[in-house]
Amino acid sequence: MPGQQYYKIRVTQDGIHRLDNQYLTRAGLSNGTDPRRLQLWRRGQEVAIYVGGNQTSLDPSTFIEFYGQRNDGRLDRGMYKKAGDQPQPLYSLFTDTAAYFLTVAPTATGRRMAEPTAAASAGQPYHLQQRQRIFSNEYSDITEGVLAYMPWAGAGEGFLSGAFGRNAANPVEYEVDSLQSILTNGPAPRVKIGLAGTSDTDHITQVSVVGSGGAVRLLGTVANYDSFNRVEAEFPLLRSDISSEGKVKLRFEGLGANDSRFPRDRSRLGYITIIAPAITACLVSGVAQPSPTILR
Repeated sequence: MPGQQYYKIRVTQDGIHRLDNQYLTRAGLSNGTDPRRLQLWRRGQEVAIYVGGNQTSLDPSTFIEFYGQRNDGRLDRGMYKKAGDQPQPLYSLFTDTAAYFLTVAPTATGRRMAEPTAAASAGQPYHLQQRQRIFSNEYSDITEGVLAYMPWAGAGEGFLSGAFGRNAANPVEYEVDSLQSILTNGPAPRVKIGLAGTSDTDHITQVSVVGSGGAVRLLGTVANYDSFNRVEAEFPLLRSDISSEGKVKLRFEGLGANDSRFPRDRSRLGYITIIAPAITACLVSGVAQPSPTILR
């Protein structure tokens, strides 16, 4: 709202974040402010918050909690001539830091987290645990990029993994870890991958899982992308593909064109996401629970 004061909050990791009274007053809010008027915004949308302590007048007991997310590549889509050309939606071209804005509304009541009262039950037997590996170790440029300077980013241009395939590292293997308390029943685990071509030819990428003993099992082949285009694919996993250490190792191999007279088949990875059912832990009174990130 024009003329209204906003306090910028920087967030660099996903999770529950807490703004305590020390943070709020140092940012510029005065004790005595009505916390019911507090609003938090990101990308033009109001974010639900939880207000703890004194909820009618800001004092040393008052704090705010919200679920914050680091910056991703969503706002970078405008850098590309076509939004679909963006190969890496999960990693920004510019910064990992997301900006949230806290303000005191003149009259409106801010959006709050719902606090439903659940009936006593056995609870949910599992939740879908997600572990993700985002690749950003190399900047992928299109072939013509070193000679042509355009005011927009081209297809396949962005932060991705190193190239693999013909006349490059081939195959390559990557691990996703921290998959804990996997359920022995429920839905099957699965893997989602994001690929982008990095040579001007048709691409054929074979995806396999590598077991703890080194055995390789084919998951499938991705062959529906060419040149610098991006593609997403999903494959089912076996529970035995997840090691006792909570790791999944995947192998990627380029099987396309390998004639030196023409562009060879080379691709890059944008991300690997593993989704698996995990045991839902109950909150037990008297047992210490993980604390939210406290912004200072």
